Amino acid sequence: MIEIKKIDREAAGHLAEYQYLKEQRTILALLRPKRKGSTYMIGDEHLVDFNYINLFEFEKSPLEVIDVAIDWAENFVKKRMKAYGKAYPWRKKKK
Repeated sequence: MIEIKKIDREAAGHLAEYQYLKEQRTILALLRPKRKGSTYMIGDEHLVDFNYINLFEFEKSPLEVIDVAIDWAENFVKKRMKAYGKAYPWRKKKK
């Protein structure tokens, strides 16, 4: 699953939802105005701890980074599918 749900501009009660998505290992693209996010309580996980969360900052419009965010998420899905396909025999394609 890929989540691009909300632009992180202002506090809107998404802290709880964010934690839930993070725990479920949902691929998460955070779109945030440069230096103007709603809180510092979310959005730093991509630095070291969680590779399935990434932050995309924009100047004026989230459309500036949406294609980059989508490309990142789609590539991450492919990488995840390949890794899980190798790890679990029931995921391998039958010839």
